[in-house]
Amino acid sequence: MSDDAVLRQATEADVPTLLELIRGIAEYERLSHEVETTEALLRTHGFGRRPVFEAVIAERGGRPVGFALYYFTFSTFKARPTLYLEDLFVRPEERGRGLGRRLLARLARIAVERECGRMEWSVLDWNTPAREFYFRLGAVAMDEWTVFRMTPDAFRRLGAEDTGAGPPDEAV
Repeated sequence: MSDDAVLRQATEADVPTLLELIRGIAEYERLSHEVETTEALLRTHGFGRRPVFEAVIAERGGRPVGFALYYFTFSTFKARPTLYLEDLFVRPEERGRGLGRRLLARLARIAVERECGRMEWSVLDWNTPAREFYFRLGAVAMDEWTVFRMTPDAFRRLGAEDTGAGPPDEAV
């Protein structure tokens, strides 16, 4: 397998490319109807005053063919950061050439460099090819954990309950 692909850290100039690849993964995951992402939002949250994500882009012949978008959380049990992979996508015509593995290897190196205690991500239950790929790499499914999600309407309602008047050491 000859691989002339180049992996590089995304920059603000890559915002249109990131949006195109995000739309690609959304289409693959049958979730295009949920994409609210805009170039402006990507610029603000990835390259603005307080960036909350980073990304690696895979290119072949100068053409973007995949990406991995990630951010860091904190593990209280490990007392170290966790690299959280939000999205990994390789264009369908590029799959089977090792790009997914290379993107994950790059993230693993970043996790080592930043002294992370874990790397984590979510996979749709029906995405058998991805699940099998991750198992082959040594990842384990966290079947005993359930992902919870709150929508903006729900967290706005909940946040409205916080008047800020409670004692600073109020039990959670």
